[in-house]
Amino acid sequence: MRKFVLLLSALLFLLAMAGCAQAIMIVPARTNIEYQPGEIIQLSFGVGQFGEGMGYEVDFQGEYTENARIIKEDSNSILVEFTMPENARPGQHELKVGVAQAQKGGFRTDAISARAAVYSQVRFFVPYPARYAEISIDDVDIAIGKMAFFTVNLHNYGKEMLNSIKGNVSIFDNLNQTIAIVPLSDRSSLYSLQATELFAQWGSENSSAGIYRTVAQVDYDGIDATTEGQLRVGTMTININSIRAIGNVQSGIVKINVDLSSLWNEKLTGVYVTGEITKDGAVMANMKSATTELQSWDSTTLVMYWDVLNLDVGIYDIDVKLYYADKVKETETQIYLMEEEAISEDTTVNTMLYGAVLLLILAVIFLAVVVLKTKKGDSDE
Repeated sequence: MRKFVLLLSALLFLLAMAGCAQAIMIVPARTNIEYQPGEIIQLSFGVGQFGEGMGYEVDFQGEYTENARIIKEDSNSILVEFTMPENARPGQHELKVGVAQAQKGGFRTDAISARAAVYSQVRFFVPYPARYAEISIDDVDIAIGKMAFFTVNLHNYGKEMLNSIKGNVSIFDNLNQTIAIVPLSDRSSLYSLQATELFAQWGSENSSAGIYRTVAQVDYDGIDATTEGQLRVGTMTININSIRAIGNVQSGIVKINVDLSSLWNEKLTGVYVTGEITKDGAVMANMKSATTELQSWDSTTLVMYWDVLNLDVGIYDIDVKLYYADKVKETETQIYLMEEEAISEDTTVNTMLYGAVLLLILAVIFLAVVVLKTKKGDSDE
């Protein structure tokens, strides 16, 4: 019986895999069209790979599905007629034209297969009635001392042409102090639904490594637009943020957690720490963490284990060395080795548990009262 079940399971799995072997598709994946109110356009799509014995059904999703209809359809192509809406609201709109697997007539319906569906996106943008633009600024990564090149993207989403575009980029440190303000390149005569890029540059020779905030301010025909980004000025270094001891004498083992953060724009490999613990000049322990890698601008915690069994409670000196990229960074601090903390009974009231017990007691009392009254009534009779 067991062999039969295993054989049946394998057969069902193979049937399922066979049903999914060919993926349904529609091309192109995305089409951008120009918005012209009331205009009728034709959209052509290629379809195919439905699986053995399978065909397809056309499906419309998204916005303005009532404005779309099929005017031609065969085994590998679809022709759709779409009427542009007359009074569409300003902004981005999307109609989805999809194909879903469907079994052909006469094909067995007891085969196991997933019914897949894929969609092509048809997008159009309705411009705003007046001057309107949106901007964004790209994030920038540079090594310290290098030139930072900023790119501000501007899209004219209004119906009117923009005659004058200018602005600047401000750079702020982590204390929100202004480090620099650099001008952007100018642009003029940007037509409706067109896009452009504005550029600025800044030298980081006199700056410190770290993460800065960038604010782009753009004026287009007297209208202000603002956006924010990030500038990371990297140097090949790892900061030791903290050294923490977790444990006590009674636990026998104390974890030495070393918290690290990278200030470099690239991955650093072969990262590890060692630790030497001393007291009154005598070496008490030498430790080493596992080796890891640190992604750009990432943080991690490396762990060393200190055997403290039979050691005295008190203050110990620790010398931690961090190794990475043929570099060594050293820091010294002190840690306090504690006794085991007294474990006191938790007197916190579990309100849900006690509430349930109280309700149960009240229910028992109520039931007892009812029974007593019933017995008393019977005796009176």
